[in-house]
Amino acid sequence: MKTTKILIMLLISSICFGQSHSESIADVMVASQKMMLYGLLKREKNLLREQQNLIEKIKKEEKSYQDKIGPLSNISNTIVFLTLEKTLRSMKKKISNVETNIRIRKFATFGLRHGLSRYESELKRLKKYFNKLEEEQQVINTVALASGGAGYNYTATLKLLLRAIKVRGKILEIDKNVKALMGASRLFAK
Repeated sequence: MKTTKILIMLLISSICFGQSHSESIADVMVASQKMMLYGLLKREKNLLREQQNLIEKIKKEEKSYQDKIGPLSNISNTIVFLTLEKTLRSMKKKISNVETNIRIRKFATFGLRHGLSRYESELKRLKKYFNKLEEEQQVINTVALASGGAGYNYTATLKLLLRAIKVRGKILEIDKNVKALMGASRLFAK
C-alpha cells in the first residue's frame, strides 16, 4: 500500500513537473516514466541493503551457534571424554596385568591343575569386547568434531563409558579370583 502511494505521488509530481517545463505530451510521459523508474530503482537498492544487513546478522548468529555446539564446548562433555579415556587406559593395563598373572600361575604349577581355564577364556572374551570398545571410542573421537553437536557426542560417549565400566568390573573380578588362586606365586603378581 505504501509503495503504491509513493508511485502515485511520483507519477503526479512528474506530470506536474513535466508540464511546467515541457510543452509536449510525450515529454511529460517520458519524464513520469523516468521518475517512476528512479523511484523503483531506489526502492530496490534499499531492499538490497536491507537484505545484506540481514545476511550479516544471520552469519553472526550462525557463528555464535557453531561456537556453542563444539565437542568440548560444555564442561560435562570434557569430563565424560576424559573419564572414558582414563577408564579405557586403566582397563588395558589391568588386562595385561591379569594375563601376566595367569602366565605366572601356569608357570608355577607347571601347567597342571592351575584352575584358570574358565578365567582365561572369560578374559579373552572380555579382551575382544574391550577392543571393540576402543574402536568405538576412536570413531567417536574422530567424528566428534564434524557431527552431531554437543548433545549427541555427550550421549554417545556416556553410553560407551557405561559399557566400559561394566566390562571393567568383570575384569577386576577376574583379577581378584586369579590372585586368590596364585598362592605363593602371588609374590610375582602385578
